[in-house]
Amino acid sequence: MDVLIEKLNGEKKLYSEIGLIARDFLVSTADVREYKSEIQGRPGDIDKGADYGPKTIVTPFVFESPDVMEYADTRDEVLKWLGGVEPFWIYEGRYNGLVTSDGHETFYEAEIRYKKRYLVRRNSNLAPDQNGKYGIDSITFKTVGLPFAETPDTTLNMDIEYDYSFNNPTTIQVYNGGTEAVDPEEGMGLVIEYLGASTNLKLENLTNGSVWSYTGTTLAGHGIKIDGVHSTKNDLSIVRDTNLELIRLEPGWNEIKVTGATSGTLKFDFPFYYR
Repeated sequence: MDVLIEKLNGEKKLYSEIGLIARDFLVSTADVREYKSEIQGRPGDIDKGADYGPKTIVTPFVFESPDVMEYADTRDEVLKWLGGVEPFWIYEGRYNGLVTSDGHETFYEAEIRYKKRYLVRRNSNLAPDQNGKYGIDSITFKTVGLPFAETPDTTLNMDIEYDYSFNNPTTIQVYNGGTEAVDPEEGMGLVIEYLGASTNLKLENLTNGSVWSYTGTTLAGHGIKIDGVHSTKNDLSIVRDTNLELIRLEPGWNEIKVTGATSGTLKFDFPFYYR
């Protein structure tokens, strides 16, 4: 296995490229934030629900420098990538698969796949226990923002068979392959684009009842874009002419009813999120 680090400026580095041999990638469940109240004279408390807190990720590793003399230089390169306070993406890298033959594990594909990533910040100190040119340590991260893993690719560039671009849409099926609902109000990435003529365009997710609508028209070649909580037409805001609501996508199939689309193309672009 390996671990991929990606800074927010796009710089990338593998653990293996800075002398770290990843021993595991340990992902906890997210913390639970409970909301309760108490009434004097009444036993127990009143449950007012709960939501997710941060998630913890631990990566134990073996630290290896070329030789004893270069130990400090290699250690400092590790600290350069992992010792800061800024958040960054961390990807879990696993081999594509293995088979067992005569009691021996044999990888049938040497390529490591990086299918999920987390936005994290370091939550522990780094001080490898040196033994010659080797060191053993682990580092703990906590998620920043959403506590969910997400796919690095979105639906319009994933290698999957489902359609996310629809011509002359009326009622369409949109598949969310994650375990979590995609909700732009919670900071999840969801971009919906319509290109073409329309009158009072309306999108209704019949699966969960969420609705987005626009009071206005577009001509052929015009584009409407719903990007998170922002709605634009030809790059100009139309938020005040919408119902001020947003579409949410449940895990699995979502049946979307489209009205007002005279002719045009509707696209859904989003990553999958995993608990």
